[in-house]
Amino acid sequence: MAEKKQHHAFKIIFDCLLADEERKKSIGKSDSVSLNAMMKKIQEEFEAHEEDFEQDKSLCAHYYYQRGRHLTRKYQDHKKDEDRLKLQKQALEPLMKSLELRREQLESLKSTSSHTPLEIAHMVYSLLEVGNTKKLIACNKAEDCNSHLLEEAEAYFKEAIELSKEKLGEHELTAWCHKCLGDLFLTTEKFKEAEVEYNVVKKIRENLGLDAHERYVFVLNNLGRCLTMNGQTDRAIEILKSARDMAEKLAKSDKPNRCKTRVYASLAIAYDLKGENSDAAKYADKALKLKKALHPDNVTKMETLSKETK
Repeated sequence: MAEKKQHHAFKIIFDCLLADEERKKSIGKSDSVSLNAMMKKIQEEFEAHEEDFEQDKSLCAHYYYQRGRHLTRKYQDHKKDEDRLKLQKQALEPLMKSLELRREQLESLKSTSSHTPLEIAHMVYSLLEVGNTKKLIACNKAEDCNSHLLEEAEAYFKEAIELSKEKLGEHELTAWCHKCLGDLFLTTEKFKEAEVEYNVVKKIRENLGLDAHERYVFVLNNLGRCLTMNGQTDRAIEILKSARDMAEKLAKSDKPNRCKTRVYASLAIAYDLKGENSDAAKYADKALKLKKALHPDNVTKMETLSKETK
């Protein structure tokens, strides 16, 4: 209908929503030809009518956000760090544009206090996307680790947490904000700080009844990793066993999947540090059944544990 009546703004919005659904379908799979074609067409249409859209900040913010997310999705299809870095930097530009437009929208509504929860959520998601993209760029092996970018990422995550807590309260999005900050601390090996954030996420999801989901399992897995690195192996194994049981229940089959594989790898490392070799080998073998779900360094670690502990 929008196309027929030449309502270009409405059509762009719906095309972006359709592209986002296509992106979700392609997560964990090879590059989606269909998604790339959709985003290229949306970009061409947006640029053809860009002058008409300038006053519609919400539309422009939505478009730039989806374009940035698409570019961050595309980097996963490249093996070379240099190619990944190029796309990560390209993605940051539209994501920053989207964030600034969202910020302007909220500022203009501040005096009237008429913002909606959806507008708050859009702002929070923009903060998280910018933070995560800056983290990716800072940690890309093709470039020396940029501590300044990591500090900026942390600041964006903390801003997202405060905004979500203030406006949405104990909400799944608030939990997601804490997880992003926890992931940053885990990446930078600040295990005690990461443990605090993951415990907050765990508590919020349990209070909301959102503890029967893969997202909850990944939180437990990361919490277990932090506890392991902090020397609390018994507590780590307890948490990771809960994660294992939930992952296997959710999978509904004995086939390995990404979620179970991560937990198996974490259990293998925890048992190895505790000195229980047979259990370490057992979980290392399980993890190796799906190597692509593991970081290359972790694959090497699992292979070593599998051989040395038998």
